[in-house]
Amino acid sequence: MKALVTGGAGFIGSSLCEALIAAGWEARAFDNFTVGSRKNISPLLHGTGKSRFDIVSGDCTRPAQIRKAARDCDILFHLAANPEVRMELNNPKQCYRQNVYATYCVLEAFRTSKASTTPPHPRSTGGQRPFPPQRNMRPSSLSHSTAHPSSLARR
Repeated sequence: MKALVTGGAGFIGSSLCEALIAAGWEARAFDNFTVGSRKNISPLLHGTGKSRFDIVSGDCTRPAQIRKAARDCDILFHLAANPEVRMELNNPKQCYRQNVYATYCVLEAFRTSKASTTPPHPRSTGGQRPFPPQRNMRPSSLSHSTAHPSSLARR
């Protein structure tokens, strides 16, 4: 199985690529490197899983680039976004383009590709474990926390 991770050179994206490779997947990071860093993906390019990892430099607002990157991938993890919150007020058009329009382009590329929109079943992946692992994802109650709720508000 091959995953496309947009924002794959960011801290979270590169960590996801690392986890995918450790689970036996192939991972393709797609990033424009405005926030992401080659330093984050360096271990992936030179480590033991390097044969199952590749990086594509591109922009999610460019439909042809994202379609090309997605063409042989089975699943998408869309983590690319402009994290600058103040941009929303200072330049709403750029915020829209880099977050909303980029997401539209990514989703449209996958809609027209062969990629699945549901998590794969282990039998359809040749016995590989699906990723992310299926777990109980229910949030735990704060009342069971060892920290007093007032201390959480001060963090």
